[in-house]
Amino acid sequence: MVDIGIREDGETLPLIVRPRAGTEAERNRSAGFLKEWIKANRTLIEQKLLQHGAILFRGFHVTSGIEFQEIIQEYEPELSQEYRGTSPRNQLPGTEYVFSASELPPYFPIPQHLEMSFLPSPPRKIFFCCLDPPTSPEGKPACVTSRRSTTRWTRR
Repeated sequence: MVDIGIREDGETLPLIVRPRAGTEAERNRSAGFLKEWIKANRTLIEQKLLQHGAILFRGFHVTSGIEFQEIIQEYEPELSQEYRGTSPRNQLPGTEYVFSASELPPYFPIPQHLEMSFLPSPPRKIFFCCLDPPTSPEGKPACVTSRRSTTRWTRR
């Protein structure tokens, strides 16, 4: 079982899906459970993506690139590695479609950007996974949508 909700500050992006606490909490956190939940709830996920723009699966025990790839392939079997961006990246061991975000030194700034938006045919969906938690506040990526920015800009 999972709990689905928004952030504590009321922000609806991203929608947050967490393993439900209780007697089966440890099973609910497993990568295998998440994979099966995604398989069983594909329609719900599609609806929530359209409504919220992004979904954050938080608190699940996804500990390797292989687990992440298997989970994502349950949802999107036809992944691509056609374009990997301009930052130096490494393919994670044992995977075909999972790469590091960047191999730049930690002190190198990466400005906010719309991931792969400059491509003639950008991907319909992009999947991210954090296998190593950030060690400082600067290491937490912002999850924002251009929808809100565009809406505010066009209303003026």
